[in-house]
Amino acid sequence: MPSLRRKMRALIIFAVMGLFTGLFVLASMTTAQMTTAQAQIASKFDVDGAIAQIKDDYRLFAAIFEKHPEAEREFRVAIMNAQTQEEAQTALLTISNRMVARYFTIYLPVASDDAIRNYLTHSLRVMDYLEKTPEKCAAYSQGRALAEGDLSSGLIKREFEVKAEIVESGIKAPVNRPKADEALLQAFREKYINAGNSADDFNVTKDFLAAIPSEACRQAMETTKAMLKLKPDETGRIYKNMLSSERNNP
Repeated sequence: MPSLRRKMRALIIFAVMGLFTGLFVLASMTTAQMTTAQAQIASKFDVDGAIAQIKDDYRLFAAIFEKHPEAEREFRVAIMNAQTQEEAQTALLTISNRMVARYFTIYLPVASDDAIRNYLTHSLRVMDYLEKTPEKCAAYSQGRALAEGDLSSGLIKREFEVKAEIVESGIKAPVNRPKADEALLQAFREKYINAGNSADDFNVTKDFLAAIPSEACRQAMETTKAMLKLKPDETGRIYKNMLSSERNNP
């Protein structure tokens, strides 16, 4: 059903904006297990065509589906369980957000240095674009959702691309996540402070940043700029160590 495919494409655009929600596991369902009614709905909505369109249009989902067939099944089940096209659209938006959050979070700590640098470069451009609206800039930097129209079509397209690079490179990487190297992080902090930035940037709490969006935006931008001034491999190592340190000190 072409209209469903078109609407899915529009909805899924907003699935790449972060939304670091809890993981969700859906039991897999084979075609043989589906009821006649579900099969009729699937036929009506052209599930195969919709999934194929997503793979063709978005590297991010193509990479996820190839490595994780259960993710593609989750999409299919959502469509087949829907009684109306509106239900299918709502379910797909929810699943898309959750799926991007799930696999992006899994593969970011082991992504390649080049992929991480590209991701940070893009993130800085987005924050610069949103800087005049601190609430939106802070929301983006903290992995919270943005509304339709908050970003240009070019930035949305690039968001897909950099997150696809993260997932693709992470899939090829060793499974073990790097451990935090406190000496490396301390050296970065000292370089950051010596460049004229505030030492307090490393001591503020998440609650504080949530309460003052302009400060959250500024801090995220300054830290990202500092990382991008390093050599590409150093940028990747510092960013991965920051992720590891955050996991150990939530």
